[in-house]
Parts: sequence; structure tokens; C-alpha cells
Amino acid sequence: RQLWQLLSLHCTDAVLTWRVLSPSEEDLLWQQLLSDSPQGSSLLNTSGTARQLREALRLLQLWELTPSDVRRHLQLPFDTEAADDRVLAWRWLQEFQQHCTQQKMLSAGAQLAALLQVLKNNAALAKTLLAPKLLWLGFDDPPPLYRILQQVLTTLGVALEYASVDGNAPALTVQRCADTAAECRAAAHWAETILATEPAARIGIICPNLQTLRPQLLRIFEQHVPATELYCSATATLSGHSFFNTALQLLSISDVEADSLQLCQLLRSRWLTGSATEGDARASLELRLRNQGELFTQTALLREMAAQQDRPWHSPLLAKTLLQLQIQSHRQRKQQTLQQWMEQFQQHWQLLLDLPQLAQLRTLQTAWQLWLDTVHTASALFGRLNREHALSLIAALAQNCHLPNGRSNAAVRLLTPVEAAGLSFSHLWVMQLHVDAWPGELHPNPCLPLQLQREQQMPAVDAARELQRARSQLQQWRDSTTGQVVFSYPSQVDELPVAPSPLLPAIAVSADEGSLPAALHRQFPLFPRKQLVLATEPQHLLPPDTLLKGPGSLLAAQASCPFRAFALHRLRAKELPAFSYGLPASAIGELLHKILQEFWLALRESTALADTTATANKLATAIANALRKLAAKYPHTVTPRFRQLEEQRLQILLQRWLELEQQRRPFTVEMTEAELKWQHQRLELSMRLDRVDHTANGLVVIDYKTGKLPTADWQAERPQQPQLLLYQQALLAHQQQDISGLLYARISLDTLDYAGVTAADEGDADWIFSADRYISATSWSELQQHWQRVLQALAQEYIDGLVAVAPQFTKSCEYCHLPSLCRINEVRKQQDVGA
Repeated sequence: RQLWQLLSLHCTDAVLTWRVLSPSEEDLLWQQLLSDSPQGSSLLNTSGTARQLREALRLLQLWELTPSDVRRHLQLPFDTEAADDRVLAWRWLQEFQQHCTQQKMLSAGAQLAALLQVLKNNAALAKTLLAPKLLWLGFDDPPPLYRILQQVLTTLGVALEYASVDGNAPALTVQRCADTAAECRAAAHWAETILATEPAARIGIICPNLQTLRPQLLRIFEQHVPATELYCSATATLSGHSFFNTALQLLSISDVEADSLQLCQLLRSRWLTGSATEGDARASLELRLRNQGELFTQTALLREMAAQQDRPWHSPLLAKTLLQLQIQSHRQRKQQTLQQWMEQFQQHWQLLLDLPQLAQLRTLQTAWQLWLDTVHTASALFGRLNREHALSLIAALAQNCHLPNGRSNAAVRLLTPVEAAGLSFSHLWVMQLHVDAWPGELHPNPCLPLQLQREQQMPAVDAARELQRARSQLQQWRDSTTGQVVFSYPSQVDELPVAPSPLLPAIAVSADEGSLPAALHRQFPLFPRKQLVLATEPQHLLPPDTLLKGPGSLLAAQASCPFRAFALHRLRAKELPAFSYGLPASAIGELLHKILQEFWLALRESTALADTTATANKLATAIANALRKLAAKYPHTVTPRFRQLEEQRLQILLQRWLELEQQRRPFTVEMTEAELKWQHQRLELSMRLDRVDHTANGLVVIDYKTGKLPTADWQAERPQQPQLLLYQQALLAHQQQDISGLLYARISLDTLDYAGVTAADEGDADWIFSADRYISATSWSELQQHWQRVLQALAQEYIDGLVAVAPQFTKSCEYCHLPSLCRINEVRKQQDVGA
């Protein structure tokens, strides 16, 4: 490339004025060709096919072949018009080459062939520009075009020197590790130990699948080796960085609707402007979107939610930014050049991206600016594009924009086998030498005939040649190392057992079954000890003398585990649920509540159930109204077809339920979805009662359940589900009337029944348990006093600030999301060890 630039300044050959394509630009042109092709537009992986075709063309050019050679090898008739798989690749290769010729563009392989011709045409000038001697590394078996290059250089008087390493006799070890993670830790610990005793050591870590293991290797090695002494040849790309992903995802917000899960990811991103000041509010907004469960969210709705001042998700900066973005988005055109699209995208990024934070990271800012320049240069290759095409192009260009990753002359270098060619080391560790990786699988190019690749001896197509290459590589690594060589392999990969490579030397294997623990970051010991405080965890954290408020479920959490109530209702340690599409369970339960509320407000008396026609009409009206409101809240989920099916289901379910209601003795619905409060000293709890019936014996509190009923531990000192007990106490304070029963109403297609406890029989049904028959209490009033005492005791624990990690049952932790906060599992492990 350097020689090409020099010749362009001194020679007049027309080919020197042609545009030389970068690999990313060549990929984009291939993708454009495939998209414009009737057969290519239906491909599932266009970008992957484009890379295979680019590599196929490079192989043809390096082996001095043309698409015509491919056609002759396929033995196709000259006038064939077939469009099967045999000829599609040949046609695309031919079309791409013709397009490059017409547009005066050169791919990497074509540039080398053109360079050779320019050197021959300008031999005298070339002799003055070329270096007197060139060192060749890693060219053990060069392709034909490279051999021609070597001949031309020799003709021009350049001395060619091929790197060779004198044979060494290093100490050799073969090590078996438990798995890949243990192998990485062992290599990192080994490198750390060597650096501690030999600061001038040249340590190499060779990994055949370095690009795949790069994140894990870097994370582990950075815990052992200083960042200034670590280099990885497999660099990260801009497309994999969180900043670029945020920038690309932010462009979707300008649409009328955006993917809800993508919005959740954006709200959590540190690169979104205002993330530091509005972090908590945006976390609440994300929780709101997750609980909503809609596949798409309207951008206008997101802006309205962010602007709600009386809500925990109030994000005024985000709301203001979205409004400005909405104004900008109305100006966008359907078709424009890539450069025009980039100008518009950058306006969006000025609004939404935290660019001052980017300015503090020089490496990332340099890569970002390089990518912007690359997009500007590539824009000349394309005409007017729609928005989706422009987005795909800029994303593809970022895949070849690499981020710097340390000094190449660092003491510890993570390398692939190809990049280690010709280098010498004092210590060398070669990883992943199991049977599936060394020698690796054959990878012939699928776009070229296999027989052609074998005849031309192209790489990765002949098993015997690859086996010989792998053997030779192992010997070269030993020859290039002076001190110690370690060959290692994992005992299992992806939880499946693997055998060592049969090419490993037959020496004793040193076993390391992963006993080496994960290390703390090497900077941790440098943390000032005066900043480390050893504190004994208290049992009580007394809050300020103010009114405490919470939902009725607070006492259930307190009964289950005091720390759970403290974390949920004092620390607000809410769980971030996994995003799932469709109606959440809470919405389905709320739908049932609204239907029954409207139905009983219209009916009131149970005796009216005898009029089946009027009952059916009122039920149908209630179902239709509730579904209409649900569809307005979940427009993407509650479609017309969904409403029709759900209406049929609810009609069947609730009609069966009302038949069961008729079996009870006459009652009047006194209250439905009533909001009440219960207070004990400084604690005030808010709750909503599903239904209260007035019967001949008094008031009966009913709680709807659509799933499994909770355990009815009516006489326990710490009841697992004190919800109904709390409803009864709140209703007593509100109504000053006798409460004669607490019932769960289970309404599901599997089971329709009541379960609970009553002061006296409410009918002949077996599913209502009378207190005097099933509970060992002297009287109903005594049972009510017990409930009052239990609830007040739980409330007093919360008021006193009890934070003890004391789950009532083992299953109390089964569905709790707080184990990393309370550390209950670590405590149990220590107890088991002590026992």
C-alpha cells in the first residue's frame, strides 16, 4: 500500500488513479450486489454470503484465476442460463468484477496484480523507491501471486530474506485443565509468576480461537498482568462497543414506534444523555415498560410518561430531548444520499448521546472519528438510499473499525497462530490444543468448486496438508522459544468432554483440574487500608420518627423474612423482570377484577342470578367493556382476534363461576374494589378489597385468586399470607360491623371453588370451613383477637427497623430476588462447612 502511494506520485499509469477498496467497502458492494439480485435478496444471511464471496474472489486473484476458470471447472454449457446453486456464485463473481472494472475500482487482490504490472512498466523508477532488502515473515507456502511478487522484486534488485529461527530446546510441559476458564486462569497466573521474577521476559500466549475467547481471556489476564504490559492481537471492533450500539439504537427512537426491549436497553445505557442525573427515574421507566409487556411502544407515549411529574419515572431531560427529536424527525426525507443521512443522524446524536463523556475516552473517540471518516468516504459508492439501507451500511462499516488494544511490544502478548509466525519468545503457552481445535476442521470456500480448490492447493481444503501444517507449527513454536513451552488443553468444552490433540508430544501430563480460584483484580491490594471498615451488621435499623407508608403486602414480606420487607419497602430493591411479550399475569388478573366489579355493581343481589337472561347480558357487557379498556392499554397484544378468543374464554369461565355462586345462601355485594387503610402507630398500609358480601351472619371478605391458593395458616404466629387477616382488621375499623368470614375465591378453568374460614356455616357446600368445626379456637372473637395481635406484632417489627435475615421457611427464598443482597446462600454454605 505504501508503494502504491509512492508510485501514484511519480507514475502516470492510469490504473494508479483507480479507487482501492477497503475490506469494509468491498463487503458493502457485495451486499449491494446481492440485494439487487433476485436470488440474493432472499438470502437469510446476506452479510455472511458477502464475506464468503469476497474471500472467494481474493482466492481467485491470488491464484491468478478468473470467474471463467470457475465456469470451465463446472463444465457448464457456454450459453447456459441456469440459476441453480452451481452457477449463482460464478455469476455474482463475474458481475462484481465487471462492476469494479466499469467503476474503476480495485479490490485488495486486484491491487496487488495491478501493482506488479506498474512495477514492470516503471522498473527504473521502482529501483529507486524500493528498499534494498525485505524481510518475509510467515510466508511458508505463499500463493502464486505472491511468488510472482517475489520474482519481480528480485529482478528489480531487492534482496529477499526469509525469517528463520534457530532450533531451541526449551523445557516442555503438557497441562490438562478442568475447562476453558480454568485454562485461562492457569495461563494468566503462570504469566504473572514469570513477570514477577523476570521483568524482561517475552511471554507469548497463543490461542487458535482467540477472537472467540478474547473477552474472557482479557478479563482474566487483567486481574494478573498490568494493562501496560498486556497486548491482544484480536482487537475489538467499534460495532461491539456499547457506545456504538447505543448510538445505533437511538436512531430507532425517531420512529413512530420503537421496540420495547430496545427502549429498555437504551434507558439503562450510560451513554444516553442525562443518565447520571436521571438514572433512578429511568430505571423506574424501564420497569414500567417491562411490566407493560408490549412488543412496541409509541415514542409519543414514552415522552408522555417521562414528563409525568407525579410519577417515580419522571425524566424531564429525556422528555424534552424526545420532543426536540420528534420535531427533527418530521423533516427527514425518504430517499437521500448516505452523507445526507449521516448529517441527520449526527443531529440526533447531538441530542441523545452523552458526547462529553465520549471526549474523555481518547481511544474510543479516535475510533468513532475514524468511523465517521470511513462512512464519509464510502458514501460516494452509493446513490440515494432509504433509511433502513443507510442504517445497515453504517452498521456494517463499524464491523471493520478496530479499537486499539495495548502495545504490540508488551511483555505479555495474546496471539493467534498466524500472528505468532516469525516471533521469538522466552516463555510460550499454547492453549486450546484439544482434538476439535488442533488440527482444526477444514473450511473450504463454499462459493468455489471444491475440486478446483483441491487442484490449486488452496488453504484449508486438504486434510493431509493441514495435518502436516499443524505438526510443523508445533515444532516451530518450540524452536522459537528459549525458556519454557506449555501446551495445554481443557478436559471439557461447553460442558462436553474433549480429548487432547493427538499431535501433542508424548510426555507426562501435568493435571490442573481447576483448583486455582478466580483472583481479585490486581489493583485491589493497592486500595488504602484506612478506607476499609469492618462493621458488625445490626439487627435493627431505627428509621426517623415519621409516618411510614406501604402496601398491604408489606406484612406478608415481614412474616416471610424481616430483611425482605426492609429491602423491598425501605430500600426499594425491586426486581428487574425479564422482558416478556404478551399480557402480564397482573393484567389478566386485573381484567377479571374489572369484569366482576362492573357485573356486581349492576346486579348487587345474588337472588338476581336466577334471571339467566339478564345475568348473561350483564356479564357480556362487563366483559366487552373490560376488554375494550385492555385493548387501549395493550394495542399490540389485544388484537381483534385476541379479544374474540378472550371473550369466549371469559364467557365460559365466569358463567360456570356464577353457577357456583348460586349455591351459596343469599347475599348482597356490599363493596367491590374498595380502597381501605389500616394503621398501627406510625405505620399506615393501603389496600384494595376485591369484594365484601353481606350475608345473614355478617360481612364476608372475598379475595379473588386465578392461580394456586396460598396456605391458610389461620392460627400461626407468623402467617405466610396475612392478606385476608389484614383486610378483616381494616374493614372492622372502617365499617364497625361484624365480620363473619374470610374467603379465597379461586376462579380458573381447572378449579372453581371457595376456601377460607367463617364464623358459621354459609351453606351446605364443603369448600367453606367453619371456624368452630376446623379451628381449635374458643370462639370467633378469640380468633379475631389473635389476628389483631399477630398483625400488630409484625407491624411493630417493621416500625422498629428489624433487618434480620431470618426466612421463616426454606421455600421463603425460592422466589425471592434478593439473595445477592442478603447473602443467605453464603451464610448457609458457611453453616454447612461448620457442621
